Amino acid sequence: MEGATSSLLNANDFSHNEKLSKRLAYILRYGAKKEGLTVSEKGFVDIDELMTLDLMKDYSADEIKREISISISASGKKRFQMKTDGKDVSVRASYRRRFEPKLGHLETLDISGCSHLTSVSFSSIPRALPSLRRLLMSNLPNLSETDILVVMNESQNLKYLQLYGNDEQLMTGAITGILGLGKEKQIYVAATSSVIC
Repeated sequence: MEGATSSLLNANDFSHNEKLSKRLAYILRYGAKKEGLTVSEKGFVDIDELMTLDLMKDYSADEIKREISISISASGKKRFQMKTDGKDVSVRASYRRRFEPKLGHLETLDISGCSHLTSVSFSSIPRALPSLRRLLMSNLPNLSETDILVVMNESQNLKYLQLYGNDEQLMTGAITGILGLGKEKQIYVAATSSVIC
């Protein structure tokens, strides 16, 4: 009977630790802001603030620190990180953090000379950067007229497009495309050292 009690205790410990690990993963990967926690620019959450959540009421700070330090993914990677600054202790998920600041607020992007960009890369710019106002696209050997037109048509806030060093026919096509946008959308294109449209 003693062995059965010991096994039951170990199973309860496992269940307790497993719940803690899953709760930490939820909070530190996606739920920190939803739960009202302050998240640093690099995804860290203060452990004292973490302890105030109802989800953490069954765990001590030592249990959380222990789980942070020993939890390893199926691929053998550490799931969490901890940093100490004096008496302050902060924790974060090592990967898959979904609440860190996005680049959606970016207003200027310079991809000049990025020779490995594809049409898929270009077409994702308007969705990923809705606030984009200035796009510098000089010296892009894989750039097509279609890529430019997609970016111009779908970027709602785009006002300036720089195309130095690209194929002349490509730049002419871009300018023609801008003229076709009509007066409701005005974009300035710099194809040489002076602004054209």
